[in-house]
Amino acid sequence: MSKILKLYLEILILLGITAILFLSVDRYYAGCETGADQLMKEFRKSEHSAVRLFIGNSHTLALSLAADRLEPGSSVSFAFGGMDLFNSYALVRKYLDSVPCLRYVYIGIDEEWLGYNQTESKTEYVNRSLYRYTDTLYNHSLSNRLLASSNFFRSNRNLDFLFAPGRSKVNLQKMVNGIWYPPDDTIECRQRAIEHSSLRFNPSLVSENLHLLKSICEIVRARGIRLCLFYSPKRSCYMKYRDKKLMNPVEVRLETFILENQIPYIRNVDVAAVPDTLFSDPDHLTPEGAAWFLVKLITDNEKAKTGLQ
Repeated sequence: MSKILKLYLEILILLGITAILFLSVDRYYAGCETGADQLMKEFRKSEHSAVRLFIGNSHTLALSLAADRLEPGSSVSFAFGGMDLFNSYALVRKYLDSVPCLRYVYIGIDEEWLGYNQTESKTEYVNRSLYRYTDTLYNHSLSNRLLASSNFFRSNRNLDFLFAPGRSKVNLQKMVNGIWYPPDDTIECRQRAIEHSSLRFNPSLVSENLHLLKSICEIVRARGIRLCLFYSPKRSCYMKYRDKKLMNPVEVRLETFILENQIPYIRNVDVAAVPDTLFSDPDHLTPEGAAWFLVKLITDNEKAKTGLQ
């Protein structure tokens, strides 16, 4: 056997061993539950009894958890840490008809969210973790579909599951409480506000996301379900450090969208009057804060007609 042929054979054997090892690890990771898996597991528990659906990111997730505590089985949720409007639309399109008792849909809308997309914001792993439920990817290339189909990569390469399984367990509550422990409160507010309103905000995505939002609204209304958009309260220090040059034009565009489409929009909370004790960090409500705002939201929605409230 020539040296070159022997080298090729050794490379093929090495590649084969590597492939077998990866497939074994990937098969083991089939038992790794991601946040997306827990989200859909909770959805399945209440889809036949729920009268409310919550859509949004982690700010809305706090309310959906509060609704479940207040009246178990009455709500389902597509709210998730890192959720974007692309995947929200995909979930609504695929699963809305599986909630037969649904009467209300609440969509948490932040101006920051209208400039966010998982793929464009380098959090594509969330899109991959949702792929098995949405059947769609923002980046639909063959390589990304293969990654999204892999148990290991859809877990965002969660090595804790392999080496410390006890630490890898998913808890949706952790997405909204106890995440940030800064030495300086002001620094935290500034960092979070800049991250959301500037670093992860892409103005070129606003038109695309408003189109997705409109598509969601049309699907909901076509089924005779009451729709309500709302803005989840943030701490006053967070609002102070938002990038107003980027956010103000988006706020105008959102209000125009609300009026043109005649949708109730609840945004009447004076953040300066909301005590800091109701926030777990600059932009997430505590369980107590979420319960307080949920009651206010439901009450205001019953009174609302259309437009900014």
